[in-house]
This record gives sequence, C-alpha cells and structure tokens, in this order.
Amino acid sequence: MDTNQITRVLSIYSRFYAGEGLNKRAIAAEFQVSEKTIQRDFNQIRDFLEQQGIQAPIRYNASEKKYFWHERNSLLKPDVIYSTTKILLESRAFLKNEMQQIIEHLIGQINLDQRKILQNVLSSDMSGYRNLQTNISVTNLLWQLAKEIEEKNCIRIVYTKEFNPSKKPTVLFPVGIIFSEYYFYLIAYQTSFKPDYPTIYRIDRIQSLESQPHFKPSYNIAYFSESAFRDRIQFMYTGALMTIRFRFTGPSVQAVLDRIPTARQLHNNEFEAEVYGKGIKMWLLSQGPHIEVLSPASFRAEMKEEIQHMLSKYD
Repeated sequence: MDTNQITRVLSIYSRFYAGEGLNKRAIAAEFQVSEKTIQRDFNQIRDFLEQQGIQAPIRYNASEKKYFWHERNSLLKPDVIYSTTKILLESRAFLKNEMQQIIEHLIGQINLDQRKILQNVLSSDMSGYRNLQTNISVTNLLWQLAKEIEEKNCIRIVYTKEFNPSKKPTVLFPVGIIFSEYYFYLIAYQTSFKPDYPTIYRIDRIQSLESQPHFKPSYNIAYFSESAFRDRIQFMYTGALMTIRFRFTGPSVQAVLDRIPTARQLHNNEFEAEVYGKGIKMWLLSQGPHIEVLSPASFRAEMKEEIQHMLSKYD
C-alpha cells in the first residue's frame, strides 16, 4: 500500500467514524482515482473492522446518494454531546486546557457540519471559562485513586487544608470519589480507629499519595455505596447520620425532593429524610422561613441556637 493509498483510506475511515455520509463519485474526484478504487477502499475498511470483531456495515442511502457507517448510531449524537459539554463547562471541574481537550474529543465524534455548529455555540462558554482558584490539575490523581479503590488498597496521603499548612501523613482506606460544588472529593475511612462515618478529602489538596497494598485497617469496613452516600450528604459535610423531620412551606416541593433524594413527604407539608447532620443544617438554614425542623429534639434545638446566633449579628 503506497503513501497516497494510506492517506486516502485513513481519510475515508476518519470521515466514516465522524458520522459523515460519503458520495463515492465525490471522493473519487477528490483523490483523483476511480470509483472502483474507492469501493475497494470501502471493502478494505469493512474487512479490517470485521477482523477486529467490529460489525460495521457500510451501506448506501439512496435518498442522500451517500454511504454511511451504520455502527456510528451507537456513538454519541450532537444533542447528547451539547448537553454533556454544557454540564462539563458549568462544573469548572478541570483546567481550561484540559476542558478544551475533553470537548474537542467529544465534538470530534460527529461530522464536520455538526462540529462547526457546536464549536460556534460553545465558543462564548469556552472563551469565558475560568479555572478555579486552586489552578491544580487532578486528572492523574483521580485515576490513581480510582485504581486504589478498585484494588481495595490502603493509601498513605499528605493532605493540607486551606487554613492549616500542616502536612502530617495519614493512612486511609479509600472507598469512593464524588464530585460536588466544583471539586472532586475522596471518601475514605481512617485506619487507626473505627469511625462512625467516613471522612471527606478534597482531592486537589492531596499533596502526595502512596499505595499501601499490604496495610490493613484495624477493623472490618462494611459495604460502602457511593450513591447511597451522595443521597444523604449536602455540601460535602458529614456529621452523624440521622433521620430528621421538617415542615416545608416554600413554593416548590419538587426542589426539596431533588435536593434531598432520601426525603419522603408525609402530610401537611411535613417530610422525613435520612441525612448527615452538618451538611443538611447548612441547606435547611438556606431556606429561611420556609423550613421548620420538627425532630429530633436535639437537632431542632441546634437549629434554634444557630438562628439566634445569626440574629445576634444584626442586633
């Protein structure tokens, strides 16, 4: 296969892969070869993919007078890519150059006309995109942590907080990774004692990480579910797990049920939910006069004390 043929076949393959429909006569004219040559190229691409175990029929669409790779229907479509990129941009989860690479990769899956439309509608979002204040890439660390969780290894990390420069090493048993409020968080259990609930670490604050595959916690860790944990936490603050009841008189019950997935409506605008204490208190306070905590009594008293403390600032 000569250089011209390699270039032609790769060009045809990449266009099929991007979802373009190809007119045999137009492609033949572009590369100054016969239509029979282009047909042989189509056959070579199909045979190669079948050898790789990929069923990729190249079929002719009579109404458009073009050939299409039908397996492209299983890949992302423009509307899905657009929705996904909007969520990604709003998250601000990655550095600008990383975000550009991710979006370019997503957009590269569709044909040139659709790609131009998406590039135009997303140009304003990309030009105005701002990194978070930390300006730290976490992609490599995320993947390393994911592998440690999958292999059920303990890890040794050096972690710093925003207002505490201490860099004391800690050995943890990692169980999950969650994204919330612009940042990725590691969910892990302390290994030196048996905690009532896991600890949360913002991943961009992990200074170093070492795998400790032969280290075992001093106790057995029960099954952990990321989805169950996410349903019960607000603003990535844990605290004791408890069941609360509250009355909501705001305009949107749906907003409550969306924000607190474990909540269920009882009667007379009353709700019950299983949640972690610290984070839920922050959300309840944000609802102002539309929320009244009913139980447990200790949490109701805690809310009252917090509100009185807030009020004292305006005296």
